[in-house]
Amino acid sequence: MRHAQRKVRKAAARQRGPRLSVPFAADRDLAWAARRGDPVAGEAFAQRMRCVGRFIACLSHRHGGALSEHDREDLTSEVTGTVWSRLADYAGLAPLESWVFRYCDFGFRNALRRKRREPAAVSFDEDAVVNELSNGDDFELLERSFARLADDEQSMLRAKYVEELTLAEIASRRGENINTLKSKFHRALVQLRQWMQEWRTA
Repeated sequence: MRHAQRKVRKAAARQRGPRLSVPFAADRDLAWAARRGDPVAGEAFAQRMRCVGRFIACLSHRHGGALSEHDREDLTSEVTGTVWSRLADYAGLAPLESWVFRYCDFGFRNALRRKRREPAAVSFDEDAVVNELSNGDDFELLERSFARLADDEQSMLRAKYVEELTLAEIASRRGENINTLKSKFHRALVQLRQWMQEWRTA
């Protein structure tokens, strides 16, 4: 009986095959420790994640500077958040940076697609845009267009024109980079003007 059991165990072991090695186990252990909240691992992981900004800058350069500095900052933050949320999937079968690069490349391609769908760039003069938007005869159009903005954009414009905060104050309140906020602010105003022009010609 025991002899038969030993034969079964041996056969089962052969079926499982050799145990797979983890070539980058140290990277995996670092990433998982950081995710668990280990402060030392977290600091080391943050240093390694500087590669995200470099990867995105390199991808943009390869595509003729397709993304502006502000767009690259936004994408770096977005990709870093994605990597952090997916750390449990990292198995250490490739270097940490190689695994991260896949998310950078995927995020960059999505950013390019979004950029191609954006309206053509419009020269920006805030005073001229605000004067056009505040035309009393078009107040109803302004309300309708304002309602189409995302909640985040509406909140930003209310802070600027109702609370009369500066962009620097709004950025500080929201915990955002001032240049990133300026880009969002400009895009929201230009989008409002475009929608109002569409309403007028409809």
